[in-house]
Amino acid sequence: MAVDQLKSVIISLTDDEKKEFRVFTQRQRSKDQRRDLELFEIIVEHPEKKPKVIIHELYNTENREAYNMLRKRLIKQLIDFIALKRMDEDETTASKVMGMLSLSQHLFSRDLPQIGWSYLKKSEDLAYKSNLHDLMDNIFNLQIEQWHPEYAPDIETIVYKLEENGKEAKQDEKVNVLAARIRYLLYKHKTGTLEEDLSVSIRKLFYDTGISHTFSKKPNHLLKILSIIRIGVLVEKDFSRFEPMIIEEFEKVENDGGFTKRNVQIRIELLYMIAHVLYRNRNFERCLKYLQELKEAISSQNKSLIGKFYPKYVMLYASAKSYLGFNQESVQLIEDYLLNFENRLSMRYVLDLKLNLTVFHFQNQEYYKANQVLLTIHHSDKWCEKKMGKEWMLRKNLVDVINQYERENYEIALSRLNGIERSFSKLLATPMYSRVKTFVGLIKYLINYPEEVATQSFFQKVDNTIERLPTDQEDLLAMAFYCWLKAKMQKQPYYQVLVQTVNDSTLKG
Repeated sequence: MAVDQLKSVIISLTDDEKKEFRVFTQRQRSKDQRRDLELFEIIVEHPEKKPKVIIHELYNTENREAYNMLRKRLIKQLIDFIALKRMDEDETTASKVMGMLSLSQHLFSRDLPQIGWSYLKKSEDLAYKSNLHDLMDNIFNLQIEQWHPEYAPDIETIVYKLEENGKEAKQDEKVNVLAARIRYLLYKHKTGTLEEDLSVSIRKLFYDTGISHTFSKKPNHLLKILSIIRIGVLVEKDFSRFEPMIIEEFEKVENDGGFTKRNVQIRIELLYMIAHVLYRNRNFERCLKYLQELKEAISSQNKSLIGKFYPKYVMLYASAKSYLGFNQESVQLIEDYLLNFENRLSMRYVLDLKLNLTVFHFQNQEYYKANQVLLTIHHSDKWCEKKMGKEWMLRKNLVDVINQYERENYEIALSRLNGIERSFSKLLATPMYSRVKTFVGLIKYLINYPEEVATQSFFQKVDNTIERLPTDQEDLLAMAFYCWLKAKMQKQPYYQVLVQTVNDSTLKG
């Protein structure tokens, strides 16, 4: 089935953005021409409605041609709104630069060189701040074309800038090519067609490119390279190899003064990356140290950057504190944040926050509260999977199952386990999810044969599953699920077992 692009765009808007769009549309069109806003409201309120029903509501006839034109007009309105909003939120965006460049060209064509050069210089400054070398090439060429003795720098200065920008653009091109090749390796790894080890392939590809390590001058290159390597790390779930490299390279740039106001977002991205890898490696205290730096870096930025990174900070901080034994603090943090900011957050952040809150309530043995949080996710599983991905849905369903078990809803838990096996059969059949499949089987066994939970054979099954991977490679989420089984066998509170197991594994590592 084809994706309804209009519906997808509208669903992606936050409540605040929907309000802003209504105002934007009303300013753009007269009252009697606002049928596009009517269509917008129908999709917001009833996204499940079929086109035939919508057409009848709008026109009281089968006027599909008019409806298609209306959809096109509404899509254009949404594109204009989103473009203007992004330009307003972030002055360093490519769209802002392109807008100023277009305005300059227009002014030159109207014989207004002074104003044209004013905007041309502004576009250059913005492009420079954002390392937009392809656009800078266009800017310098226009400067040469429209050179003016009164308003422009000397021609040799412009030519020099153009040549230097070409060198920078070549470096960017190398990084982009490397990124594309690594993504191709990841695709081959996913499809089982990669003949050698993924990490070996990535390293070989990285060193063969000959990209110079001038990260202090080009922190954006560092971010790009580490980001694509991190993709491989996430696939392999081998964070231990990634931790020393990212911290070492970050500190080099920091010590060399490579982070400036111009590239503050890059520093923020890297701080979060470091904090996340420390968290996955169970180095929670050090994770909190970098999270504090992240919070300080975010606090002085514009709304756009705060909106992008602060929810990530909240979730990672709450998770790290929980593993350190401060679970109630984590609950309070997430509850307060959702209470004050839920309507301003993207749906992805809202869903992640709610799932984390569910887990924290569960760890507090607040099973009813955990269930109530899950019930506030009003979207269907199909919608959530499309929005968040299969892995997120699998985690949500597993959390729901063990919560139902603790509420003694054994039949519901068993039914949902069967649903997991049906819905995620292809995923569970892959080697990466073999332990999840084992976990599902163990829970079913526990429900069907509760008397077996305290036996040595069952204990051995679970314990062997937990210890299958080396300590430094053990996935934190996998460990959390298996600790629940371990708690059942030991007849101890789950959260106590979880914290103890994680701390013991950290000490061993």
